[in-house]
Amino acid sequence: MEPITIILQTYKRTAYALRTIAAARELLHYDGALRWYVADDGSPTEHWRAVVDGLLDIGAIVLAGHSIRQGYGKNANDAWRAASLYGDLTFWLEDDFVLRERLDLTPHAYALMDSPDLGMVRLGYIDPLMLEPPWDWLTVMSSPACCFQLRWNAGLISL
Repeated sequence: MEPITIILQTYKRTAYALRTIAAARELLHYDGALRWYVADDGSPTEHWRAVVDGLLDIGAIVLAGHSIRQGYGKNANDAWRAASLYGDLTFWLEDDFVLRERLDLTPHAYALMDSPDLGMVRLGYIDPLMLEPPWDWLTVMSSPACCFQLRWNAGLISL
């Protein structure tokens, strides 16, 4: 199974980030390896250390990360590019994206790996009244329980 790199985007919200990490440990499932990339937007060293230590405390594999003040968009894009160097599958978490129920990434990873025309799986609620064609992505699953994206294909990011 292709490993998934979880990108955790954070900035100064240590308690939120640690809650997100704990929920992911408890509720996130995948038949392959999960690794982490921490994308911090220049928080104080204490926050960075607490987040990385929180990941290490749960036995997570932390591949790399950065802590540079550069704004949400650049931080996100740089993190995604860097995480993509470690594999084709990435799963996006922000420091306040706390899972509330079990989420199995396995079927979504298979969908991405088996369907060359599929570039992203969006997991979360989308109000259909807010959408205007043409859409540049495909909604594969909609669930009000989570709001995450699992991506495959560097050409489809648009932050």
